[in-house]
Amino acid sequence: MKVALDARKINDFGIGTYILSLVTAASRIRPDWQFSLIGPSAVPALADRTNVDCLPCRGRGYSPADIVALSAAARRAPADVFHCPHYVTPIGLDVPMVVTIHDCIHLRFPEYLPRPLGVLPRSWSARYARTLLRRTPRVAERLIAVSEATRGDVIDLLAADEVPIDVIHNGAASFWHQGAAANATRSRSIAWVGNPMPHKGLDVLLDAFTRLAADDPDLELTLAGSDDIASRCAGHEYGDRIRTPGFVSDEELREIYRAATVFCMPSRYEGFGLPALEAMAAGVPVVVSDAGALPEVTGGAALLVAAGDVAGLATALGNILADPDLASRLSAAGRQRARGLTWELCAERTCSSYVAAVGGTR
Repeated sequence: MKVALDARKINDFGIGTYILSLVTAASRIRPDWQFSLIGPSAVPALADRTNVDCLPCRGRGYSPADIVALSAAARRAPADVFHCPHYVTPIGLDVPMVVTIHDCIHLRFPEYLPRPLGVLPRSWSARYARTLLRRTPRVAERLIAVSEATRGDVIDLLAADEVPIDVIHNGAASFWHQGAAANATRSRSIAWVGNPMPHKGLDVLLDAFTRLAADDPDLELTLAGSDDIASRCAGHEYGDRIRTPGFVSDEELREIYRAATVFCMPSRYEGFGLPALEAMAAGVPVVVSDAGALPEVTGGAALLVAAGDVAGLATALGNILADPDLASRLSAAGRQRARGLTWELCAERTCSSYVAAVGGTR
């Protein structure tokens, strides 16, 4: 089997983690298959894989010019099936396509989209994203949804009920499991990872932290994942106890997880919620909102609170901070849950989708 894949975002967070982790696992479990990555001129992490090659492509974004560049590169790639790891699909391709949908936030919450060029109406971005997303069921042989929650959104919002949709969860790499579990008695700190987009619930967490910090002079908060976070915390009443390291390496992030007493992901919407899974793998107790795929991903191994509920979030976090036994139970349950969601399993099921897309049996 020859698989070509849009890997232009392989060095990004989120989708980049998905692409690299998937190809790393798939190229190992299918050594007789060939994987062609369109985008980077080289991927050092895959340099030792003889069944992985790179086909350079300059375009890397979502603009019409980028789609034209991707389409030209995709037509040159030797492939039995083409995998689009997000909703940008090439034009004029004569091989079956498999498209992964991570979320439908652009349709659920168009108000969160950026303004084109920073000044044009946000509605322009919404219409463009809607056009790209709604094209996927028409051109894809199969769709992959990273959660049942996302599958439901795809059916409801993209009129994709007649297209085969495979629900294939993301995974937690063994890297996050390595080392000792987080020590809930070593520190009194809350961790959060992400970007400060409105749906991530950072405002809710900051308000909950304010309530807790007023009665707990030793409590700290670590917010990692974006250099934009520091400005969001400027002037906070307890800003001297908020750490904002910005972008961090995986090694640094693993230490942030382990040093925390509790990890929090109070998003208003998530198509999956990979940081919550990584935190559970690292052994830190987790609190998430009940929105989107987060209850599905955490699988009963985390405390759930209503999205947007500041008081409820403060209570859940406070319970873990005050109860080492509860923290220990959640840590063990989280690690167990994370062991059941691996990139190897994701790759195995994705390869089955490729076979089904070209007319084989799963």
